[in-house]
Amino acid sequence: MFCFLLLFIVISNAKQYHMCMIMLGAPKEVPMMNYSVEYLLNAYERKPPEIVIDHFYFIKGCNHCSHPEMEIANFELQKHGINSSIEQFEPFKWIQSSNIYSFEEMYHSLWSEDQRAYRNFGHHKKDNIVTYYFHQGAQLALKEFNNTDYIMFFEDDQSIHRNSFVFLKQVFDSYGPRTLTKYATPLRATNDGYYDPNVACIWGWWGTLMSNHELKRYLTFIKFNPWTYCGDMLFCDLGKLIDQPFYLRRMARHFGRDKDIVPKDPDYY
Repeated sequence: MFCFLLLFIVISNAKQYHMCMIMLGAPKEVPMMNYSVEYLLNAYERKPPEIVIDHFYFIKGCNHCSHPEMEIANFELQKHGINSSIEQFEPFKWIQSSNIYSFEEMYHSLWSEDQRAYRNFGHHKKDNIVTYYFHQGAQLALKEFNNTDYIMFFEDDQSIHRNSFVFLKQVFDSYGPRTLTKYATPLRATNDGYYDPNVACIWGWWGTLMSNHELKRYLTFIKFNPWTYCGDMLFCDLGKLIDQPFYLRRMARHFGRDKDIVPKDPDYY
């Protein structure tokens, strides 16, 4: 009886980590979102009890479109006891300032020597549209769960390792007041704890994890730079600027550009 009470006290006093998750998606020919949710739910079955998902937000990256995959994904999460919802925000309006034309000219001049096809202003605008929807989702999450500890961002085409939540708890246990975390990288999983010390910066919103404090600071900073290059600024620019350390954990993979997409990749599922 005493041992049972002691165990109950230990469990009751265990620190909990609350988090919200945000996934942005638009209709695709391949049901990538459903694949991603399959990985997520497989990892969720191994989730430590200390991690509590306050809410999972599906964000439509298209204007009032039909997205059956997202509806199925939302249903699957709810069926497994995860609070989730589908959110639709007002369309992104790129032309918001008369300065945008001079900004476009400056952008083209900066990249005039760069021959890579994606280094153009149109691609930059697309990245800012993605950023806009993630910002809207993050602000909604903070409005509804202002005290949640962490916010994690997903795109709709990433595998998630089956032990991701186990590794995530390890990150939370050692998370410092000035620490940024990148949860996923395009690299394959290894047997060394899924950590890659040789990668200094990974571009993209997918797999980004922010503490409540970091997210609020980021949203404040972004007011003064409305045309930032996606969310990458936080990890690849701002982090270096203020000399802030961050983790890179190889716990997921971005499969959206794979030639042959394999559902339930055994390396991750």
